[in-house]
Amino acid sequence: MEDQLTTRFLAQTINNRYQIISLLGSGAMGHVYLAEDSLLKRKVAIKVLRGEWGEHEEVNKRLENECKLMAHLGNHQNIVALIDRLVYQNSPMIVMEYAEGEPLSQILARTAVAHGVESDYKLSDQAADKEDGIILSPSIIQDIVEQCLTALEYAHTKGVLHLDIKPANMIIHKNKEGQINVKLTDFGIGQTRRDISLTSAVTALTFTSEGGVGTPAYMAPEQIEPDRFGKFGPATDLYSFAVMLFEMLTLRLPFSGAYTEVLHAHANTSPPDPRDFNPSIPASLARVVLKGLRKSPSNRHANAEEMLLDFQGRLDPNQRVKNTFKLPKDKKLSTLSTVKKLFSQQVRLVVLVLLLTGVAFFTWRSFFSGEKGPGSGGMSREEARASAAKFRDDLEKTWGDDLKNKEYRDAMELFEKAEKAESGRESVQLFFEAQSTFVALKKQKEADRKQQSADEKKAAEQAEIAAEKKKAKEEEEKIADAPKASPLVRVQNEVIDLGNGISLEMIWVPSGVFLMGDDVYRGPAKKGGSKSSDTSPAREIWIPKAFWIGKYEVTQAQWKAIMGNNPSRFNNSEQNPVDSVTWNDCQLFIQKLNARVPGGGFRLPSEAEWEYATRAGSNAPFFYGSSSDKLKDYGWFSFNSAGSSQEVGKKTGNTWGLCDTNGNVMEWVQDWYDADYYKVAPSAYPVGPATGTHKVLRGGSWSMTAENCTSAVRHYAMPDMALDTYGLRLVRNASDEKKERAASEEKQEQAASEEKQE
Repeated sequence: MEDQLTTRFLAQTINNRYQIISLLGSGAMGHVYLAEDSLLKRKVAIKVLRGEWGEHEEVNKRLENECKLMAHLGNHQNIVALIDRLVYQNSPMIVMEYAEGEPLSQILARTAVAHGVESDYKLSDQAADKEDGIILSPSIIQDIVEQCLTALEYAHTKGVLHLDIKPANMIIHKNKEGQINVKLTDFGIGQTRRDISLTSAVTALTFTSEGGVGTPAYMAPEQIEPDRFGKFGPATDLYSFAVMLFEMLTLRLPFSGAYTEVLHAHANTSPPDPRDFNPSIPASLARVVLKGLRKSPSNRHANAEEMLLDFQGRLDPNQRVKNTFKLPKDKKLSTLSTVKKLFSQQVRLVVLVLLLTGVAFFTWRSFFSGEKGPGSGGMSREEARASAAKFRDDLEKTWGDDLKNKEYRDAMELFEKAEKAESGRESVQLFFEAQSTFVALKKQKEADRKQQSADEKKAAEQAEIAAEKKKAKEEEEKIADAPKASPLVRVQNEVIDLGNGISLEMIWVPSGVFLMGDDVYRGPAKKGGSKSSDTSPAREIWIPKAFWIGKYEVTQAQWKAIMGNNPSRFNNSEQNPVDSVTWNDCQLFIQKLNARVPGGGFRLPSEAEWEYATRAGSNAPFFYGSSSDKLKDYGWFSFNSAGSSQEVGKKTGNTWGLCDTNGNVMEWVQDWYDADYYKVAPSAYPVGPATGTHKVLRGGSWSMTAENCTSAVRHYAMPDMALDTYGLRLVRNASDEKKERAASEEKQEQAASEEKQE
C-alpha cells in the first residue's frame, strides 16, 4: 500500500505544468517529489501529504501554515522559497524551490563512517554511493554555521520562528568550485511571533515520527515545559541550532536515550562539554556551544546575529580534518562503489599481476646484487650504516654515562658485525637490527627518567602532606588547650544574627579523612566507547582544617536579608531554599554577607569539604545507607517533591546535623569542573582545577531521581547560568570565626565590667 502511495504521482503532470520526475524522499507526514516546471523550464520540489493525513484537518492546517510562512519570508539565498500552492486529485500540495544537495543528517552519517566513529546515524545507500559526498571539516562547518545563522536572523527579523531546527532540515550543496550553500527548509511547525502567545507548546500543530512537538533530540526546554521556561522566541531556534553545532563538532548528540529521558535531560540536565568528546575543540568555541544550550532562554544569545559574532574566529578553517575528529585506526570511508566504478575485475587482476611481477623482480635483483633487499627499506649499505650511527650517536650524547648495560653492548656488537659483514644484504640487516636496539634503548631510558621524575614528585607531595598534617595537629593541640574553645562558646556562635529575626545556623565540622567519590559509571560513553566515571577513582582524602558549614541550604529569607531581592521561582515560602541563582550571584551574596557580619570568612565549600560534611562518616551512596527507597525520609527528589523545592529542615538530617544534602536544590561549590580531576587530585585538601568553563554543583535536586542525588554524584553548569534547581550552602573558615568569638567575648566582658561599675 505504501509503495502505491509513494508512486501515485510518478510520471504525471500536475495542473498541466509540473511533470513529476522522481520521489526525493518521505517523512512522517508526506512525500517530496522532484518535478519539471514546463512553464519556467526549471526543476521544483513538490510536497504532498500522505494519504492517511489528507483528510486530517489539523495536518492540513500545518501544511497551510508552512505555505503562509514561506510566502511571508519571501526570497532568501539560504531559505527554500515558495513557488505555488495547489490541490490536485484532492491532495493539497506545496510547490517549492528545488534545493540541490543532501540533508546535513546524511553528511553527519558519512563523516562518522569516514572517521570510524560509532554512531546511530544511518547512511542511505544513495548517500554511500555518492562519489563526491561531503565530509565535514572545519571550513565546511564554518560555512554551514554562518549561512544557517544568517537564514535564522533573516527569518526572526521577519517575525518567523522555525521551531524544528535539525540536520534533516538543512540541505547542503557543494558546487564544482567547492563552495558550500545551505538551504533551510520545512517550516511546517513554525510560528509567527505574534501567534506564540495564543498557542501553547502542547497544542501547536506538530507531528513528527515520535508524535511530539518538534524533534525531541533538538527541542529547547521551553518547548518541553513552557510554563516553567517561558514562551518561544528566537532563542528557541538558537538552542536547537546549538544542539546541531554540538553534533557537527563531536559527531554525537549532547543528550541521548529513550524519548522521555531525552526530554527530561533537555529540561533538567546540564549539557556535557563538547571537548569531552573532541578535545581539539577550542575552549572559546565550546563556550559558544554551551551558551546556546543554556536552559533559560534569557541566558542564551539574544539573537542569531549575536551568536554568529560570538562564533566567528573560534574555529580555524585551515585546521585539518584529522586534527578535528579522531580518525579510525583500521577503517576508511566506504567508497568501494567508487573503486568498483573505476576498476573492473579484469583491470584489477592485471594490476595485481604487474605488482607481483615487480616485487619478484626487485627481490631477485636485490638478492644477487647484495646491496638492497626485503626489510632494508631499499637502502644501501652506507645509507644503513649512516642511519644506525646517527641513532647511536644521539643515544650516547644523551645517555653516555648510563649506557653500561647489556642492551647497549649487544647493539654495539651488532653494529661491529655489520661493519665486518662481507655480504651487503647481511650488513644492511645487521645495521637495521642495531638501529632498532638503539631506538628501543633510548625509549626505555626516557621512560625510566619520567618514572623517576614521577616518583620524586610523589615523594615531595607526601612529605608536604606529612608536614601539613604535623602543622595542623600542632594547631589543634593549641586550640584544645585554649580556654576560649569550650563547647559552650562554640554553641553560642553557631547562630549568626542577620537582623529582623533572621539568623544563619552553622555546624562545626572537625578535620579528618574520608572516602571521596565512587566508581559508579553514569551517562553516555566518551570518545572511543570508554565508560569512565567522573567520580572515580574513589580514594581517601584528608581535610586538614576544621570549618563551619550551614545546617541548611541558604533560604529565601536569608538571601533577601542580604541582597534585598528574591530571585526564586518557588517563592511560596521564604523558608524554601533560594533558587535560580548563578555561581556569580552567590559570590556577590557572600561578599555582602562578609561585609555585614564581623569577622567575615564566609565562602562556598570546596567540593571535598561538601562531600566530607555530607557523608558524615559514611562510605555508602547516601549518608544513611545504600537504599534509594529510603531517600523519601531524608530528602526531596522527583518521587516526593511535587515538582518544586520544599522548606528546609523538614527531613531528617545526617549524623552531623546537616539537612537537605541529598535533594531539594543542587548546591554550588567553589571548584571548577573537570571530569578527570579525581584521577590527578592531591590527597590532601583538593580544591579543584585552576581553570575551567563550568562550576560544580552537588547534592541533586527536587527534579532528579534518587540515583542523581547520592553523596558522590557531580553536576556542573557555567557560572553565569541560573535554574530553579540551583541554590547554595555556606561554609565559614574556623580561624575567622575564632577571631570574631574572641572579639565578641571581649565585648561581653567590657559590658559586664561597665555594668558592675555602675
